[in-house]
Amino acid sequence: MLDEHLDKIREKEKEARENIQDARGRAMKIIDEAHEEGKKKVEKAKVEMDEKRREYFSEAEKEAQKKVDDLRKENEREISLLRDKASGNRDRAMDMVLDIFRS
Repeated sequence: MLDEHLDKIREKEKEARENIQDARGRAMKIIDEAHEEGKKKVEKAKVEMDEKRREYFSEAEKEAQKKVDDLRKENEREISLLRDKASGNRDRAMDMVLDIFRS
């Protein structure tokens, strides 16, 4: 009878060891899957970050180009005004020279 109880205990110990081994295997599988999923999420985040960076740079480039275009237009207006003033001054100077020679 004692042998029967010892055999049952040994059988339960064997089952427990098998259950522990099985649980370790499942745990390792879960860990590996979580690791792979984490790597995929990190890669996805990198891709999204690159896309956002490109979008931000593109927006910044467009804004900078708009400012450059606005400054060019403003410069062209200023240059045109200066040309008009210079032309007027040249005409007055020529009139003054002509008046001096006529007198």
